Amino acid sequence: MSGPGAVSTGLKKAGGLSFIAVAVLQILSIPLSLATAAVLLPSSTLAGIQALQGLTITYGTWVGTLIAQELFAVVGFGSLYFVLRGTRQLGAVAGVLLIMFSIGVGLAADFPLRYVQINLATEYAAATSDLQRSGIAAAYRLALDTSNIAALMESVIAGLGYLLIGYTMFEDRFLFGRPTSYLALLGGVLFISALPASASPAAFGVLFIVSSAVLAAFYALVGRRLYRL
Repeated sequence: MSGPGAVSTGLKKAGGLSFIAVAVLQILSIPLSLATAAVLLPSSTLAGIQALQGLTITYGTWVGTLIAQELFAVVGFGSLYFVLRGTRQLGAVAGVLLIMFSIGVGLAADFPLRYVQINLATEYAAATSDLQRSGIAAAYRLALDTSNIAALMESVIAGLGYLLIGYTMFEDRFLFGRPTSYLALLGGVLFISALPASASPAAFGVLFIVSSAVLAAFYALVGRRLYRL
């Protein structure tokens, strides 16, 4: 049976460093998300547009941080896929594939629409008639709702992936150990909990901070282990 040794050292080290980068970016995203809370969870469409007009750079930086995080995650989880495939931990491999799919949802649907919101907020400020502002506000609402739905889909799919990874790591401690498996399981539960928590902005905000901290620790442990393999 092949094992992690069958994967090139360069790929494992690249995956390890990528996971460390993901952990750092995950922590950085917390204050950025808090700073843009009025945009992410607005009391009304108009309130969201007005908030974004004053937070364009911060919001754009937040989205850019998430995109960078996802791109590093592609490398990290790609490396993890080959390591786990070599050990025949099929449950964890399936979990990695689910997470990779969720990353695709974010890069294809969620994040582009965030930048659309920035453009629409700028257009709203330049609009010269109520008709123009109404049309832009409707488009902004659609972009916001669609990006939020995509983000929830991404969270649930990734949550299932983390549960599979955590369960398999819990059953087989050879590579990553119990602390890593516990973090993956907890991260999976928190991600899936985003669906019911989305009904309450306060609960969703707390859940985001806690899940970000948990997953940052998970990424750091996986990254360290991959780098040392």
